[in-house]
Amino acid sequence: MPSPSDFRSPRRATRREPRSVAELPLTVCGFRADGRLFCEVGTTRNVSPSGCRLHLRTLPQADTTLALRVIPENTSAVQSARQFLFQVVWLEPEEGGWAIGAQALGDADLHRAAFPSRMG
Repeated sequence: MPSPSDFRSPRRATRREPRSVAELPLTVCGFRADGRLFCEVGTTRNVSPSGCRLHLRTLPQADTTLALRVIPENTSAVQSARQFLFQVVWLEPEEGGWAIGAQALGDADLHRAAFPSRMG
């Protein structure tokens, strides 16, 4: 099992972008620290235009890519839910799992994907 010193932690106290504290339910797929594939339901802890903080039970590989799919409020929209790619930037242990800082690869507006009817 990796030790906490094996992970990079966030260093900035101030943020360059506005953040939403929305807890969005997601399906997250990627590679575990042991190299095996995983998929689980996780949540965001905050979302910004270029990234997000996630909570997962599974420890992903450091510096790997994660595929995130927002679980829509409207269950009939599940088939059309868009998938986004995020790069793991930092990891740290937290109660019940792991906090993951992830940077969007491309256009990944999670808030707009989760709440399309609320956006103008």
